[in-house]
Amino acid sequence: MVDLSWLTQKPKTQALLAEEKIVKLCAKAIDVSEIENLKCIHKVLVMGPKNILDELLKIYSQRYSNLYLVKSKDTLLEIVASGVEKADSIKRVSDYYHVEISNTLAFGDNYNDERMLKTVGKGYLMGNAPEELKKHYRYITADYNHDGIAEVLENLEN
Repeated sequence: MVDLSWLTQKPKTQALLAEEKIVKLCAKAIDVSEIENLKCIHKVLVMGPKNILDELLKIYSQRYSNLYLVKSKDTLLEIVASGVEKADSIKRVSDYYHVEISNTLAFGDNYNDERMLKTVGKGYLMGNAPEELKKHYRYITADYNHDGIAEVLENLEN
């Protein structure tokens, strides 16, 4: 059974409440001392000002090479164990179904999708992605509010 718990420090912030609406999952407020009792943590999401997260990313990347650190927004830093990321999941699924990785595609809209998009045969960047990221991608589709994924899928060759 998959545990979809999302835990946060007390009290909930406005930024957290906004993120809850986006992911449609309510965070349970706990005391930080309770973290050591958790059996498994999938991801740590650090929310804060851009300049502080940029500095944390720099420091943590140097100190913790066994972690995958990436900003998913200017104000969000994701920290996961190495190997627990989208690119690795794509590889596992393609291996399981015996599909060449060159025959896969994926869609992403932010920096946390870069490894996945570079792993698949065709990585599509959504139109709502940051402009800086768009400079590095050949395939860009409409944003998610304008059916960018459907646009690509409808035009795939058989």
